[in-house]
Amino acid sequence: MFLAMWLGHAVAAATWGGDGLPLEYYLYSDFTENPGNQCFVHAGDQCKACLAKCGTPPEGSYWLPGFAYSGTTFTGWGPAPPPAKACVVSATSCGGSGIAEVVAAYRDDTASMLWADVESALRGGASAHNVGINVFDALLDASNT
Repeated sequence: MFLAMWLGHAVAAATWGGDGLPLEYYLYSDFTENPGNQCFVHAGDQCKACLAKCGTPPEGSYWLPGFAYSGTTFTGWGPAPPPAKACVVSATSCGGSGIAEVVAAYRDDTASMLWADVESALRGGASAHNVGINVFDALLDASNT
């Protein structure tokens, strides 16, 4: 999601004149649409720490069907009973690289160069077919080959 926003912003910025507008992107460890997945934009230990902050949401904080929670076999539409967590509970998808490393690697490049490397990472190389690798690791591995 972040890569799509960043690329779109970079492409559109040229039409705004001047220096464009800053891109502000906020990260949350838990949110309704896709609990916990925003933690994966962090690298390594920061990703794991973000996931560790996720807990059981307060009653009425937001709606999430019980079957969408991690760590439960609950199949109903109501809130899942504890110990269900409102976000991903496995840190195995935390990669060695995060968005900070991608921003640093592409700081002096164009959006089209980043997009070309994203496409390359998705099309080829061993990391493109390894679903166990984080997307940022795959992107930076592909751009370094």
